[in-house]
Amino acid sequence: MQFRRQVLRSQRESPHGPVFKEILADIVCEGQEKGVFRKDIAVGIIIEMFMGLIQSTMNSNLEIPFMDNLKQKLYLFLEGLGVKQ
Repeated sequence: MQFRRQVLRSQRESPHGPVFKEILADIVCEGQEKGVFRKDIAVGIIIEMFMGLIQSTMNSNLEIPFMDNLKQKLYLFLEGLGVKQ
């Protein structure tokens, strides 16, 4: 069963996925080091949330334009990620 999950997971990933995740991880780590992003949230969780946000926007059935959908989700995501001054 474990092997089957790994095979299915690898079939779903795009070839640029790992590179994109590395770039995103670097951005998040830098933001945490500079005090822009919260340090109490694991980098992996932030990346999964961001990737889920993009995927949910691409698959959305809402009757609003794609960019409006994305902007609203990004706003909610970034507001929760940012350090409160």
